[in-house]
Amino acid sequence: MMYESSSPSPKKRKSVDALGDELTQLETSARLRELEAENKRLRDESHVHEQRIKTLSEKNEILLRNISCLFKTAQEELQRKQRMIDEMAKPK
Repeated sequence: MMYESSSPSPKKRKSVDALGDELTQLETSARLRELEAENKRLRDESHVHEQRIKTLSEKNEILLRNISCLFKTAQEELQRKQRMIDEMAKPK
């Protein structure tokens, strides 16, 4: 009885190695495509966030200007009212 060797012949081994290399390359290429797609998605998302930050910063500046004007107006109105009270409190 003859038994076959359990290890593949050198020719078959090279073929198996070549298939393994090709499979690894295909997996690497697929992973690269996944990462590139994720990178693009994240860059797009980052751009959206940057635009949102810019818009919110502009609105914030406007609101700060408005609140400052409102505060100044309120102070002036308080002074005006105080002058009116002081004028009414003067003896005649």
